[in-house]
Amino acid sequence: AACLLTWRWFNQEAEPPEAVKYIADYDTWTFKFGDTTRHFQAGLSVEENINDPTSTTWIELLDKRRNDFQDVLDRGRAIYKYQVGLVSSLIHGGDISQFGGFRAFVVNVPVILASLAGEIVRERKIDVDFMLGWSCSADKDETWKMTCSLRSTKPGFDVGAIAKRFGGGGHPGAAGFVKKISLPLKRVV
Repeated sequence: AACLLTWRWFNQEAEPPEAVKYIADYDTWTFKFGDTTRHFQAGLSVEENINDPTSTTWIELLDKRRNDFQDVLDRGRAIYKYQVGLVSSLIHGGDISQFGGFRAFVVNVPVILASLAGEIVRERKIDVDFMLGWSCSADKDETWKMTCSLRSTKPGFDVGAIAKRFGGGGHPGAAGFVKKISLPLKRVV
């Protein structure tokens, strides 16, 4: 994971903070810390300014003398439980379809929850090659787009190759693409 490589480059032999270890575990999808990795990721998802590398959140998380890591983890447990319930409800509205010549479980799910949806489809052993999560949004210029997130549900099935066929990209286990669409909606604000 890039975060772990970066830490090691700049800090040589120093042990990385817990936050770096758990982010690397999630990024490489190894989950050697089990659900704790998922809980930490869920807790991070609601942190203010989390995408700003200079935010106080990161300063606090990377300071080993502080206990902010545990706070994020504790909050994340409840958030993850909620996310699992929400995605499970959304999956009830999904359907098995043909897509790109393969069997896909297609479900309307926010991009941020696509990986969790893929995990749940895989755990439920739904007989498909992959999960296709889709959601729609508009740019500021009112151009509507459908974002499709693909997650492999079978070992060795390469969703990156499918996404590439539709102008996207990614990895064998997780990929995606975006398509412009036309909707009879006009932004009023």
